[in-house]
Amino acid sequence: MDTRHRTGPATGAPPQLLRRPTDPFAVAAFVTALVGGSLLSVVLGALALHRTRGGSAGGRGLAVAGLVLGALEVLAGLVVAVVVVVTGVGTSLAAQSPAQSPAAPAPAATAPPAEPVQPAEPAAPAPVPQERLIDDLVPGDCYDERADSLDTGTVVTADCAVPHSGEVVAVHSVAGTFHDFFPGDEALQAEADARCSEAVAAAAEAAELDASGLKYSYYHPTEANWEAGSRLVQCNLVSSTGSLGGSLNAGNLHSW
Repeated sequence: MDTRHRTGPATGAPPQLLRRPTDPFAVAAFVTALVGGSLLSVVLGALALHRTRGGSAGGRGLAVAGLVLGALEVLAGLVVAVVVVVTGVGTSLAAQSPAQSPAAPAPAATAPPAEPVQPAEPAAPAPVPQERLIDDLVPGDCYDERADSLDTGTVVTADCAVPHSGEVVAVHSVAGTFHDFFPGDEALQAEADARCSEAVAAAAEAAELDASGLKYSYYHPTEANWEAGSRLVQCNLVSSTGSLGGSLNAGNLHSW
């Protein structure tokens, strides 16, 4: 029997392709990268690559895209942060630099306070001439004698700045020399002359004047004065020309 093998088109339904499901982590990584979640998209992309490694799920391309975009965003953020930090530090240093800071204004010059003007002291009034006992005058007092001065023992006080007839130079006590008894007029005159010569010479030397041109007189106690307790000898500068100008004790005698 002649048997022939015949071939023809196969019969039956054609084979169907199976779709792999897209991994949700890959989708999330891509979407997160698009909205700016850079660090999260990197994490999700890495997880998606691990999950799609065996081919059991799709979306590997989305995972790679999300991972790359996230990494670029992280890198860009780091660059921006570094630039901001460097710029901020430079600005801060420039602000603190003395060369950049404005110079402090120099203090305004102020004039020293003016010293208050002290009012001039009024000149001392000239002494009013008074009639006084010659025994009451003290060294430095100037006076004018009267015609009866020797009899009354009184004189008229005068301003030493104006012409006057006499000035008390010194007053000495003779109590230690003669004790209580009255020594007599001659002894008192000798003692008074010696004391007054020394006193006038000393005052003239202090005033840098020549004592040889000066004239002096003196008063000593009478017996009645002695009995009343007086023991003083008064040495007086008198004028040889009529009046004195200035004071020997004050050092400004200019005429005698």
